[in-house]
Amino acid sequence: MILMSFDDRAYLVDFADAQGNTYAMETIPSEKLMQLVYEPLPAYA
Repeated sequence: MILMSFDDRAYLVDFADAQGNTYAMETIPSEKLMQLVYEPLPAYA
């Protein structure tokens, strides 16, 4: 979960388990982030 944005150049990210327990927090530059998708994507026909 992103907790804070620093002028869209870096983000404070909270890494947590499925129960919401934080196990790490780190500031990460925006170019190092990638979007994670937890919902199944539709299959191609």
